[in-house]
Amino acid sequence: ALADWPGGRVRLAKPKGQISRAEFKLEELFRTGAVTLPEGGKAIDLGAAPGGWTRILLDRGFEVWAVDPGDLDRRLAGREGLHHVRTTAGPFLAETTETFDLVVNDMRMAPGLSASIMNSAVQHLSPDGLGIMSLKISPQHPLAMVDGAFRLLREHWEPVFVRQLHHNRNEITAVIRPKR
Repeated sequence: ALADWPGGRVRLAKPKGQISRAEFKLEELFRTGAVTLPEGGKAIDLGAAPGGWTRILLDRGFEVWAVDPGDLDRRLAGREGLHHVRTTAGPFLAETTETFDLVVNDMRMAPGLSASIMNSAVQHLSPDGLGIMSLKISPQHPLAMVDGAFRLLREHWEPVFVRQLHHNRNEITAVIRPKR
């Protein structure tokens, strides 16, 4: 496998203000050049706590709906453009009337359930919207898990980029676009 980085890995230094290790996954994805984010806009961070991905999106100019019943890191308190919605993804997606430009999902759950939630989120995206998710895989039947998740996703999404990044551990990162 060819890589753009020495040793085949992205080496990211812990940035000032880092909230969680999960931030490395999103930053590594951006450095691959595989995804071009919209210039600002509205984003949903599903399963946001403690708020690492939320922080990155805020820093990139997004207005963010951080959806999680748990607490966000105190350093996010008072950030302009942040809406912390203390609920789970299902009820939020069933009730919101907002239209978003980006939905991100780094929730720790079975890949099929995560894919189903992303399928619910697609109806709230703008026509040029984008989804970014990590699929958590286990050593038992990982290919079957991923295949099943993508069978579900392909009902509403087109994969743009799918890869296990260095900072993923036992996960696969997927960038997806709504089917037109």
